[in-house]
Amino acid sequence: MTTLAKGANTVLTSAAGPPVGSALVGVTWPNTAADLDLVALVCGPDKRVLGDDHFLFWDHPTSPTKEAFLRSVPPGAVSPSVDRAQLLINLDLVAPAIECVYIALANVAEGGNLAQCGGLSVRFVDLADGATLVDYANSGTYTTESCLILVEIYRYQGQWKLRAVDQGYAGGLAAFGRDYGVDIS
Repeated sequence: MTTLAKGANTVLTSAAGPPVGSALVGVTWPNTAADLDLVALVCGPDKRVLGDDHFLFWDHPTSPTKEAFLRSVPPGAVSPSVDRAQLLINLDLVAPAIECVYIALANVAEGGNLAQCGGLSVRFVDLADGATLVDYANSGTYTTESCLILVEIYRYQGQWKLRAVDQGYAGGLAAFGRDYGVDIS
């Protein structure tokens, strides 16, 4: 397993060596009462979202061509897995026009920020064998950020890679969306 530092990246290959096909990105945080939403932006080579239907969130969890799907546990509920929220993605089905997927966590509570999450951890799991290939953790250095890009899955020279981004937005989900070409009101 590879443990990433902030800004680091790794090629997504299975433990046996071939590229990863179906995968899970799992996210968890200690404060289960925190009202947080996992979101994803499916983007083209210009790092802009392909369209409003490529912005995935609680009310629109599936990408148009079904290669990516979000699921999460409501605040305060007991999670059936180690994750509070997950993105399931089949990298074999991702269209050539898709160059990257940004996975972010946003505070949904009015006036809230990510300091209340108490830190977070992200894991990348190869669904072919259930092996956790990559993990990343931040122990809770957030202050005013109300949205945070956790990781980016991106295509580079024909291979899929994962980067630990960990970039926060005090302006919230709307500021994050504007940076990547989607209007989030």
